Amino acid sequence: MAHPATFFIRYLLVASDDVGLKAINRHLVHFGLVPLKEEDLEGHISAAPPEPDDFRPWDKSHRPSVSWLRKSKIYSLVHRDAPVNEMFSVFFKEPRVREDTERMLIGGVPYMEVAYRLQQVGKKVSSTAIAEFQHYFWNTETMGVADWSEYFSKASASSRVGFMEKDFTAALHGGPELALYRTGIESELNTKDMMTGLMRELWFTFSEVKTLPLSAKKVEMLANLVRGMTKVDERLQASDTALQDVLKQFEKFKVQHDTSALPGLHDLAPAGTVSDKTRGEILLSRET
Repeated sequence: MAHPATFFIRYLLVASDDVGLKAINRHLVHFGLVPLKEEDLEGHISAAPPEPDDFRPWDKSHRPSVSWLRKSKIYSLVHRDAPVNEMFSVFFKEPRVREDTERMLIGGVPYMEVAYRLQQVGKKVSSTAIAEFQHYFWNTETMGVADWSEYFSKASASSRVGFMEKDFTAALHGGPELALYRTGIESELNTKDMMTGLMRELWFTFSEVKTLPLSAKKVEMLANLVRGMTKVDERLQASDTALQDVLKQFEKFKVQHDTSALPGLHDLAPAGTVSDKTRGEILLSRET
């Protein structure tokens, strides 16, 4: 099973003395994640690159070990820096911030925008800390829709992930706008884009209904869909017409150019300049 905390699990395999299933799952549950099965853990172990000889992960001066940590994408968790420390101090001590971040990330909101959106509602978290959290605990890049579905199916109904499953799934399928809406952050919506999206949905539904066997119900469904598409099309055309009317209003305004002559140098400095030169000296210097 794919897991959003793949790189955290890889870190545990390196950093923990006990790398058994119970110990790994104890850490995962502690951080509010879905535990692994035995075969899942074996898959994570086999996916890790082979360790170098004389492996010393805690020694920053040991180049082979440092190279392995970077290749395994767990260097910053072994040798922790400020963003990683911030990640632990925020996301595992402030549940609401974590839930909002997870919802936006799974909905496809980029981590830099997540930081901005959180700041809008008074929750200050650096984008680098969010990027670290996404990498180690909520990795949306390694998880597809099917992976998330399987992950949620393994969550207990009483667990944190199980409790949030419906909310997370809605954001996963609904995209960034729905994720922001569910988070309680206002998202500006473009009416024309909304109507265009609705038209696409109606068309695909119409295409599916056409494949059904002929019946009175099919005829009724097709008629309703056609009426719906007609109304949406009218709204789209009305929107375009309104935009054209606004543009025509702007065409009435024209910028008038100032045709008056610029003042000459003699007018600006009749008695000389700040350099104490006379008008004759100025003219002489221009001729030479």
